[in-house]
Amino acid sequence: MSSPSPRKRVRLPRKWGVSLSAVELCAQNAERLFVDATKVSAPTTAALAELSIEESAKGWMLYFRLLLQGQTVKAPFRVSRKEAKPITDFLESRADYLVGLDGDILLAFRRHEVKLRFLAFLLEFLEKSVPMLAAKDRPVQIAQTLQGHVFDVRQSFAPPDPAATLALIRSFRREFLTELSQVKERGFYVNLSDSRREMVSPDIQQFPTPLLLGLAALLFGSLKANLLLLTK
Repeated sequence: MSSPSPRKRVRLPRKWGVSLSAVELCAQNAERLFVDATKVSAPTTAALAELSIEESAKGWMLYFRLLLQGQTVKAPFRVSRKEAKPITDFLESRADYLVGLDGDILLAFRRHEVKLRFLAFLLEFLEKSVPMLAAKDRPVQIAQTLQGHVFDVRQSFAPPDPAATLALIRSFRREFLTELSQVKERGFYVNLSDSRREMVSPDIQQFPTPLLLGLAALLFGSLKANLLLLTK
């Protein structure tokens, strides 16, 4: 995957910092939207799942900004240098992009396309992380560490095994990433057809609902897990 296109960097105000509670707030809201999405009709499910994905993306942007402020990660399980190397190498190769996130963070609160653009980087990061997280007994350790009465890695829509998780990530990169911004409008509103010759009701639109729910659960679940790594 090619790296995100270059953009003008805008520095955050000197007094503007990212707190752990700010990232947690995004994760909690993404989780709320996900849970709400499981209780409504299919078009609204897709639209709310997309909103959850956007909130998780915003939380992940703040998370990486938090790391750049000097936080250290302490994993609640042992990670060998060999396991961590693909992730370390990837982050080092994207160092300039991460340092330049400041401007995107500010824009992310006003423009949804900024969050969706960041998803290309995030999905690549998560793809590098899957082999490490899939080591023997590690999913159980992570599940025991995750807290919260709503999210449960054993009962969520997130794929339960590494192969399914990788398939989910790659399917979004290939098929749906550029179309996510249209899901909300198609799920909430009556729209014109592609030919613009007729009206289309949300209830007859075709949505990749399981994929949207799967990605939403993966993003806020992994964000919550990484937040716990910062605090343990």
